[in-house]
Amino acid sequence: MNIVRLGQLFTRGFILFSLVWLAACSHLPNAFEQPRLNVLNIQMLPGDNLAPSFNIKLKVDNPNRFDLDLVGASYSVEIEGFELIHGVAKDIPTIAAYDSQELDVKAQASMVQGVRLLNKLMKSQAEPLNYKMTLKLDTGNFLSSIRIEDSGQIDLDASSSR
Repeated sequence: MNIVRLGQLFTRGFILFSLVWLAACSHLPNAFEQPRLNVLNIQMLPGDNLAPSFNIKLKVDNPNRFDLDLVGASYSVEIEGFELIHGVAKDIPTIAAYDSQELDVKAQASMVQGVRLLNKLMKSQAEPLNYKMTLKLDTGNFLSSIRIEDSGQIDLDASSSR
């Protein structure tokens, strides 16, 4: 009977501790604000491969009052829904609180997706192309990962409209 009583006391104590812990956590301010991403430049790198490589210059703004210590990142660039470029990076610098950090990342092109996009472009009118850059930052802590995007349009006919 003493073992059963001890088990009940332990269970009640654990439940009480859990409730107090959850109540304390609920009063913490949710002070995390989503970082912002801006694609500054995409440059093709020289090489002999059929699938080209790119250097992508990004700017990440940290609007939070704490530093973002990063373990790594993964990223992709989509054009008209086709994921054309993707890559991963490690040794990403810390983005200080209320500061910006420029990142240079390397990426590889997907030839299959490129052919699919080219096929679509050959069948359609010359309209602006929609792009989306997705960046996943791995913080290695309780935030786990932060996903941010930059999107817009690329006007292929911009030079002839001048």
